[in-house]
Amino acid sequence: MSPVRHNGYWLVDGAVVNPVPVSLTRAMGADIVIAVDLQHDAHLMQQDLFSLETPRQEAEEKEGPWHTRLRARLTRMSSRRTAVTPTAMEIMTTSIQVLENRLKRNRMAGDPPDILLQPYCPQVSTLDFHRAGEAIAAGQLAVEKKMDELLPLVRTAV
Repeated sequence: MSPVRHNGYWLVDGAVVNPVPVSLTRAMGADIVIAVDLQHDAHLMQQDLFSLETPRQEAEEKEGPWHTRLRARLTRMSSRRTAVTPTAMEIMTTSIQVLENRLKRNRMAGDPPDILLQPYCPQVSTLDFHRAGEAIAAGQLAVEKKMDELLPLVRTAV
């Protein structure tokens, strides 16, 4: 969301200070809070740092005479790609995500939701709207995993 100017102040998205607003939801009168944390695993995005081994390379390292195994292992080690240095933007984004996760955990420790859904989709970032299908599928799986906890809450609320 874009910042908005109001009464001489610039207002930004409330997620900056309260990423999963459990306390705000309770203050607004919610009896049951089901929180969805979409970014809990965002900092886990990994780079493809090394070349992939083929099954043949793996087999060559485990079979045959010692000199064949050694040659296969040395060939594999020399063909590894060097680590790709992350860009300044990637470093900044990851740092913000780590800080946000710390803030989130601290706030939820003091006021936990009744149920916390954490869909696993580390490769889907905040602006990946074109990947909504993946995020929705991850959300459905997260709900299915918590169904035993969700159903009693729904039944008592009705």
